[in-house]
Amino acid sequence: MNASVIICTRNRAASLDQTLQSLETISVPHGFNCEILVVDNGSTDGTRDLVQQRMARQSSLRYVLESSPGLSRARNAGLSHSTGEIIIFTDDDIRFSKDWLRSMSEPIMTKKGDAVAGAVQLAPHLERSWMTPIHRSWLASSDRLDLDHPVEMVGANMAFARRILDVVPSFDVELGAGASGFGEETLFAWQILKAGFRICTGPGTTVVHHFDEARLSRANWLKAAKNLGQSYAYLTHHWKHETIPAVQWRLYHLARYGVRRVLKWRECSRQEGVPAWEIKHLERLHRFARFQVECKRPRNYDRQGLVKLQGRPAHS
Repeated sequence: MNASVIICTRNRAASLDQTLQSLETISVPHGFNCEILVVDNGSTDGTRDLVQQRMARQSSLRYVLESSPGLSRARNAGLSHSTGEIIIFTDDDIRFSKDWLRSMSEPIMTKKGDAVAGAVQLAPHLERSWMTPIHRSWLASSDRLDLDHPVEMVGANMAFARRILDVVPSFDVELGAGASGFGEETLFAWQILKAGFRICTGPGTTVVHHFDEARLSRANWLKAAKNLGQSYAYLTHHWKHETIPAVQWRLYHLARYGVRRVLKWRECSRQEGVPAWEIKHLERLHRFARFQVECKRPRNYDRQGLVKLQGRPAHS
């Protein structure tokens, strides 16, 4: 059995180095061949040199350059260069258990599922008392994942059989970091299910997310709310073929947000973290604003389609 582990990265050489070190400690099951592809999305910080130095002593490691910015473009480059029957995506700030590769691959090998939604937990030193399930999920935690019937996957730890690419061939380049900000793995998971494939979970799949502590700043939470709102607006119009209520909906949330900002101004003045109510309001407001732009465009998919339409209007 052949597996491809794909890591997409951009200007995070130090973090990537720690992730690659962690990958060296995993156990490769007997009769298993595993390649590791690092997809460099146009880094300028010495990422290429780091990977090439490691390639000299790690024969399974490969370097792929995708200079066009965007996480989805990097993911698609990884797909096109991979050779494994099982494809596993992870991030450049992840730490792994010894049996991680077996745990992520076994459900596909035993036909329990066609894809695996691996678990992600936050590194203990990055936990904060003010975090709610919403905060944690925005930091790629899988705490809110339905373990019995998963309908989404976290891009930091997901696997699927290559045969899925015959039906759902790529990630949408208008979604994800470097584009809308989020949502590329969400749409991919929805398409997998729509195509009749099964997503499952499994014991032993948990990885630990060592993200940059700067992501906890207020400024980064506000940016995340905007990006998530934009991403959901795109999905609502182009894939779901749904609408977002009229301007009264936006005015309602804007008014509620304004009142709560006044009443809870202390919560909104701290440098780290943002109250959950605030990011929920902001995400909705950004979703509405972006939807007004997206709904003027021809739809990119037939309703809940599996392949992005090529230069022709989608059916309503």
